[in-house]
Amino acid sequence: MVEWGEDVSQTAARELAEETGFRMVSVQRLQGVYSSPDRDPRTHAVTITFIETREVGLFERDQLPFGELAHDHDRQLRDFLAGRTVIA
Repeated sequence: MVEWGEDVSQTAARELAEETGFRMVSVQRLQGVYSSPDRDPRTHAVTITFIETREVGLFERDQLPFGELAHDHDRQLRDFLAGRTVIA
């Protein structure tokens, strides 16, 4: 969530640190903007997904936990793996 007074890049760095403990070094590219009103049943949330230059691997590609991710994160991960840039 963007906090009052932050821009999107500050939010991305803060959220990355909060959620993973990692420090953002740089952003390689914009991966997608997801804004469908039905993507989160709690509220109409907009997610902006960035690809960083540093990669962290926790799963083999064929062992990704599709179907167990929150909201539309399955779609975001599939879009990334397919090399798509999305505004949805």
